[in-house]
Amino acid sequence: MKKNKYFFFGTFIAMMIPHAAFAAIATFRDLIQQFILIMGNTMSLLFAFAFAGFFWGVFSFVLNGDDEKKRSEGKKWMMWSIIALFVMLTVWGIVGVLVNSFDIGTNVIPQLPHA
Repeated sequence: MKKNKYFFFGTFIAMMIPHAAFAAIATFRDLIQQFILIMGNTMSLLFAFAFAGFFWGVFSFVLNGDDEKKRSEGKKWMMWSIIALFVMLTVWGIVGVLVNSFDIGTNVIPQLPHA
């Protein structure tokens, strides 16, 4: 488990290196924009992990119909993945409020395409 912690921390640091190299933070607006960019990249990765965890729970629940212990483990995976997705959507909403409050622009957070 200790190796996994270092692997995820190293992956997070490696994702943030380009942002630190090209930061050039001169104003408070630039600082907020860099924070939002970092949160956007982090949230994308965490969304992927949460969806993978949810589907792992679904498969564990469905494929182990006769083993109650594995079914309950699948239920836990699904429950915690849904909680994680809810928390991440909430953080995404807070980032949206920051973007609108500081008039940073909508190109720094993921948007759904308009029809």
